[in-house]
Amino acid sequence: VRGDIQRAIDGSYHFDHADGSTQVRYDLSIELVVPLPGFVKRRAEVRILNTVRELKTRAESPA
Repeated sequence: VRGDIQRAIDGSYHFDHADGSTQVRYDLSIELVVPLPGFVKRRAEVRILNTVRELKTRAESPA
């Protein structure tokens, strides 16, 4: 897939068992074609963090 803004995007989840629970780590790397202004990067970071928090809430809720 070709894009005008991103050259590459790579993400992964890592799951580790710890004391009867599961620890999850999310790694994300994005290679951009051009630098983004700070306010745009911060907005993207906030969206990503909110998405991860929503995933945590959903994973911890009863089925």
